[in-house]
Amino acid sequence: MIAEQCRNGRACVGYDRATRRSGLIPLDGPLCSGCLGRGHADIAALPGDYAALAAQTVPARGAATIGRVSGGDTDAPVPVALGVDAVQRDIVWTLTTWEPPVREAARLAGPPAGRVRDGWAVTTAAQVLAPRVQLLAALPAAWCYADGLDAGPVLRDGVYALDQFRALHERAQRMTGSRSATRRQAGACSDCGAENALIRDDDSDTVRCNRCGRRWTADDYRNLVELLIVA
Repeated sequence: MIAEQCRNGRACVGYDRATRRSGLIPLDGPLCSGCLGRGHADIAALPGDYAALAAQTVPARGAATIGRVSGGDTDAPVPVALGVDAVQRDIVWTLTTWEPPVREAARLAGPPAGRVRDGWAVTTAAQVLAPRVQLLAALPAAWCYADGLDAGPVLRDGVYALDQFRALHERAQRMTGSRSATRRQAGACSDCGAENALIRDDDSDTVRCNRCGRRWTADDYRNLVELLIVA
């Protein structure tokens, strides 16, 4: 049964500017299907983001590096791109902070005890969280360290977690230069009727509805526009 509006409001994937209403949601969840789909995509992309960022912290051959000296020996070079390193650490922290409560809610076994490599932790956490975004979004507010140790305990819920993952994915894309521009396309969606909801990424020929998720190839979209003009 569909009744309420998506809690993301104006940031909702299905937000309709004409009616000023966000997408509709089932009674058992706070987010619409479009926002859940976006959350899934954001989380699933984070391991790749982490790897791309890691590649940027490897100094080019002959480039100067900063080393830590301990007991007469030099440790591994400290990444010069400290901003990139900070985003990597935020990805690790945020994924591993929200992984345990989702595991508990889904009645999964807990994560391995002891120290693991950050890259492994990122991949494992994303594999747990991405297919369970609906469960994650429905997590009630609880005291946790979602904003880092320095911020202390904060009261956060699952919708906040998805906002964090989206922001992290966008930060990583900006750092690696992989974020493509999204442009509005003319016409209304032939499925849901939404105005000003058709968009296309610069690196894609596919046009999609930002409200219902319907997609068209470039040729199908041209045919749609021609029909609208004739009508």
